[in-house]
Amino acid sequence: MTRIILDSNVWAIYAYGNKLDRLASLAAREDIIIFISGQILKEVYSTCSKQVFLDRGVNPAKVIEILKLSGQLVSFKSLFQLSPDPDDNFLFDMYYQWYGDIIITEERALWHFWKTRINVRNIKWLKENYPH
Repeated sequence: MTRIILDSNVWAIYAYGNKLDRLASLAAREDIIIFISGQILKEVYSTCSKQVFLDRGVNPAKVIEILKLSGQLVSFKSLFQLSPDPDDNFLFDMYYQWYGDIIITEERALWHFWKTRINVRNIKWLKENYPH
Protein backbone atom coordinates (compact mmCIF):
# COMPACT_ATOMS: atom_id res chain seq x y z
CA MET A 1 0.00 0.00 0.00
CA THR A 2 1.41 3.38 -1.03
CA ARG A 3 0.45 6.30 1.20
CA ILE A 4 0.47 9.56 -0.77
CA ILE A 5 0.04 13.14 0.37
CA LEU A 6 -1.00 15.50 -2.41
CA ASP A 7 -0.19 19.12 -1.66
CA SER A 8 -3.04 21.58 -2.19
CA ASN A 9 -1.31 22.95 -5.29
CA VAL A 10 -1.63 19.52 -6.95
CA TRP A 11 -5.36 19.36 -6.28
CA ALA A 12 -5.73 22.94 -7.55
CA ILE A 13 -3.79 22.22 -10.75
CA TYR A 14 -6.00 19.25 -11.53
CA ALA A 15 -9.14 21.26 -10.69
CA TYR A 16 -8.02 24.12 -12.93
CA GLY A 17 -7.43 21.68 -15.79
CA ASN A 18 -10.78 19.99 -15.16
CA LYS A 19 -8.97 16.69 -14.46
CA LEU A 20 -9.93 15.89 -10.88
CA ASP A 21 -11.39 12.63 -12.17
CA ARG A 22 -7.80 11.49 -12.74
CA LEU A 23 -6.93 11.94 -9.08
CA ALA A 24 -10.18 10.23 -8.12
CA SER A 25 -9.24 7.25 -10.31
CA LEU A 26 -5.80 7.18 -8.71
CA ALA A 27 -7.42 7.14 -5.27
CA ALA A 28 -9.72 4.30 -6.34
CA ARG A 29 -6.76 1.98 -6.82
CA GLU A 30 -6.51 -0.63 -4.10
CA ASP A 31 -2.76 -0.12 -3.69
CA ILE A 32 -2.96 3.63 -2.95
CA ILE A 33 -4.24 5.74 -0.09
CA ILE A 34 -4.32 9.51 -0.49
CA PHE A 35 -4.21 11.40 2.79
CA ILE A 36 -5.97 14.74 3.10
CA SER A 37 -6.30 17.10 6.04
CA GLY A 38 -8.38 20.05 7.10
CA GLN A 39 -5.49 22.31 6.08
CA ILE A 40 -5.42 20.86 2.56
CA LEU A 41 -9.20 21.23 2.26
CA LYS A 42 -8.98 24.84 3.41
CA GLU A 43 -6.16 25.72 0.99
CA VAL A 44 -7.81 24.00 -1.97
CA TYR A 45 -11.13 25.72 -1.30
CA SER A 46 -9.42 29.10 -0.99
CA THR A 47 -7.46 28.62 -4.21
CA CYS A 48 -10.42 27.30 -6.18
CA SER A 49 -12.52 30.26 -5.02
CA LYS A 50 -10.26 32.70 -6.85
CA GLN A 51 -11.80 34.41 -9.86
CA VAL A 52 -9.45 32.76 -12.35
CA PHE A 53 -10.75 29.34 -11.24
CA LEU A 54 -14.36 30.47 -11.19
CA ASP A 55 -13.96 31.83 -14.73
CA ARG A 56 -12.96 28.31 -15.83
CA GLY A 57 -16.11 26.87 -14.29
CA VAL A 58 -14.46 25.39 -11.21
CA ASN A 59 -16.95 24.88 -8.39
CA PRO A 60 -14.98 25.01 -5.10
CA ALA A 61 -17.63 23.05 -3.18
CA LYS A 62 -17.61 20.27 -5.77
CA VAL A 63 -13.80 20.15 -5.67
CA ILE A 64 -13.91 19.70 -1.89
CA GLU A 65 -16.52 16.98 -2.29
CA ILE A 66 -14.22 15.12 -4.67
CA LEU A 67 -11.29 15.48 -2.26
CA LYS A 68 -13.34 14.07 0.58
CA LEU A 69 -14.43 11.12 -1.54
CA SER A 70 -10.91 10.51 -2.87
CA GLY A 71 -8.84 10.90 0.25
CA GLN A 72 -8.64 9.65 3.79
CA LEU A 73 -9.07 12.57 6.16
CA VAL A 74 -6.38 12.52 8.84
CA SER A 75 -5.46 14.69 11.77
CA PHE A 76 -2.01 15.32 13.17
CA LYS A 77 -0.10 17.29 15.76
CA SER A 78 1.80 20.34 14.55
CA LEU A 79 5.39 19.45 15.40
CA PHE A 80 7.56 19.81 12.30
CA GLN A 81 9.25 23.21 11.95
CA LEU A 82 12.02 22.82 9.38
CA SER A 83 10.22 23.22 6.05
CA PRO A 84 11.64 25.79 3.63
CA ASP A 85 8.11 27.24 3.65
CA PRO A 86 6.64 27.27 7.17
CA ASP A 87 3.14 27.03 5.66
CA ASP A 88 4.07 23.53 4.47
CA ASN A 89 5.24 22.15 7.80
CA PHE A 90 1.92 20.32 8.09
CA LEU A 91 2.73 18.19 5.03
CA PHE A 92 5.74 16.82 6.86
CA ASP A 93 3.69 16.28 10.01
CA MET A 94 1.23 14.22 7.96
CA TYR A 95 4.07 12.31 6.34
CA TYR A 96 5.77 11.38 9.62
CA GLN A 97 2.70 10.80 11.75
CA TRP A 98 0.77 8.76 9.17
CA TYR A 99 3.82 6.92 7.76
CA GLY A 100 3.54 8.50 4.34
CA ASP A 101 5.50 7.18 1.41
CA ILE A 102 5.45 10.21 -0.90
CA ILE A 103 4.54 13.88 -0.85
CA ILE A 104 3.55 15.21 -4.27
CA THR A 105 3.93 18.96 -4.70
CA GLU A 106 4.75 21.53 -7.34
CA GLU A 107 6.62 23.65 -4.82
CA ARG A 108 10.24 23.36 -5.94
CA ALA A 109 11.67 24.36 -2.56
CA LEU A 110 10.32 21.10 -1.15
CA TRP A 111 11.62 18.81 -3.92
CA HIS A 112 15.21 18.85 -2.70
CA PHE A 113 14.69 19.56 0.95
CA TRP A 114 17.89 18.06 2.36
CA LYS A 115 17.03 18.20 6.07
CA THR A 116 14.67 15.24 5.81
CA ARG A 117 14.62 11.81 4.29
CA ILE A 118 11.16 12.41 2.94
CA ASN A 119 10.29 11.29 -0.55
CA VAL A 120 9.05 14.51 -2.20
CA ARG A 121 8.13 14.38 -5.89
CA ASN A 122 6.22 16.38 -8.50
CA ILE A 123 3.21 15.73 -10.74
CA LYS A 124 5.40 14.55 -13.62
CA TRP A 125 6.89 11.87 -11.38
CA LEU A 126 3.41 10.87 -10.18
CA LYS A 127 2.15 10.44 -13.75
CA GLU A 128 5.21 8.41 -14.75
CA ASN A 129 5.06 6.08 -11.76
CA TYR A 130 1.30 5.91 -11.20
CA PRO A 131 -0.33 6.48 -14.60
CA HIS A 132 -3.74 8.04 -14.20
